[in-house]
Amino acid sequence: MKKILLASFKGLFSAVLFILLGVVLYSLVTFSAMLAPALVALFTVSIAGFPIYLTKAPMGWNCWRAESGK
Repeated sequence: MKKILLASFKGLFSAVLFILLGVVLYSLVTFSAMLAPALVALFTVSIAGFPIYLTKAPMGWNCWRAESGK
């Protein structure tokens, strides 16, 4: 009787663990799916803003070009 209870407890424990793992994986996937557009937008803005930084920043490309006399 004790072995049967122990086996059923082990089965129940593994099932609960499996369900918890599924919930964690599902939440990670949905969270990354929510974050992905924001990360892509941030990356795009930073790539698009880099030439502007080079021309408008005080230590940008134009400043260096003016100081070097080229």
